[in-house]
Amino acid sequence: MQGKYGGIAPYIFFDYLAGAAYHNFAPLFFAEKGMSHGQVGLLTGMGPLVAIALQPLWGYWSDRSAKKNWIHLLLLCGTMGALLLYLPARGLPAMLGVAALFGCFAPSVTPLGETIVLQHLGEQGKGFGPLRVWGTAAFAVGALVTGLVMEGGRGRFPWVVTGAYLLTAGAALLLPRVPGGQQQVKGPGWKALLNRPVLLTLLALVAVLQLTQGLYFSYFALHFSVDLGGSKTLLGVAAVVASLAEIPFLLCADRLFDKFGARKLVLCAGAVMALRWTLLGMLRNVGAVIASQALNGAGLIVLTFCVVKYVQHTVPAELKGRGQMLASMITFGVGRGLVSPVGWLLSRVLPGIGLIFYVMAGLCAVAVVGIGVPLLRMQKKTNA
Repeated sequence: MQGKYGGIAPYIFFDYLAGAAYHNFAPLFFAEKGMSHGQVGLLTGMGPLVAIALQPLWGYWSDRSAKKNWIHLLLLCGTMGALLLYLPARGLPAMLGVAALFGCFAPSVTPLGETIVLQHLGEQGKGFGPLRVWGTAAFAVGALVTGLVMEGGRGRFPWVVTGAYLLTAGAALLLPRVPGGQQQVKGPGWKALLNRPVLLTLLALVAVLQLTQGLYFSYFALHFSVDLGGSKTLLGVAAVVASLAEIPFLLCADRLFDKFGARKLVLCAGAVMALRWTLLGMLRNVGAVIASQALNGAGLIVLTFCVVKYVQHTVPAELKGRGQMLASMITFGVGRGLVSPVGWLLSRVLPGIGLIFYVMAGLCAVAVVGIGVPLLRMQKKTNA
C-alpha cells in the first residue's frame, strides 16, 4: 500500500514478527532455564493475568489522550525493557516477577495498535483483512528465523524478541496519528460497554477458546520437542504452516464478516479448534503434526479478526480504545490468564503432555454447545 497507508503494513508485519518470536519459543526458553512443565504454565499465564488489571487503564488513557499513538509507544518501550530483564533473572520468583512486568505492557500493544489502524481504515472506508495478511507472513518468518537462531543457545531469546519489538516501535512511528475520542467532554464510560449482552457473550465464548490456545502455546513446543523428538527448526516450520494457512481466510475475511457475522464465524472456528486439538493428541508422527497445523487457518485467526471487527463495528468512537482493551482483557487476559492454574493442574494430574490436547478439545466442544449456540439465539441488534 502506498501513501498514507504505507506505514500500516510495516507496523503489522513487525508487531506479529515479535509475537511469533515470543509465543512460539518462550516455553522452550523457560524450560531451558530450569523450569518444570507446571512452572512453564505459570510463567506463560502470568502476563495475561496481570493484563486483566492493566488493560482497562491503558484503554482509558488512550481514549483520553491527545493521540493514542503516544500511549502505544510507551507500551512498546515498557515491553522491551521487561524482556531484557529475563537475561539476569534466575529461579522461579525472579522469572515470575519479570513475566508480571512483561504483562503490564506487552498484551496491550497489539489491541491498541489495531485500534489505531482500524480507526484510520474506518475513516477511509478500507478493509482490514488484506492488511492483516502482513501479520500472517510475519508470524511465519518470525517463527522460522527464531527457531534457527534458538538452535545456537537460550541466551539469544530475549535479544531476538527485543530486537523484533524495536523494529515494531520504529514502524509504529509511521502509523497515522489517531486522536483519543474523549479528551475534554465527558462521555459514556465502561458501563456503556458492559451493557452489551451480545458482545459480552461473544467475548465469553472466545475467552474459553483462547484458554485452549494459551494451553497450546504453553505446551505444544514441549510436546513437539520432548515427546515427539522434533527439532527447533522443525518447530519453526510447524509455525510457518500454521501462519500461511491463515492467508485464504484473511483475503476474504471482510466479505465473510459482512455475510455471516462474528457469531457464526466464531462458532465454526470453535468446532475446527476442537478437531485440531484432538488430532494433536492422537498424532505421533512429526510430519503429520506439522500438516495438522493447517487447521489454524480456520481457528485462532478467525477469533481475533472477528473480535476486533465486531468491536469496531458496534462500539461508539469515543469508546473504541476501551472497547478493544475490554475485548483483549476478557479473551486474552481471562482466557490466557487461566492457563497458569489450569496448565499447572493438568500437568500434575495427567501423565503426559499429549493428554492435555484432549482436554482442550473437550473445552472447545463444551464452549461451542454451551455458549455458542445460545449466542446465535440472542436478539440480533447488528449485522455482526
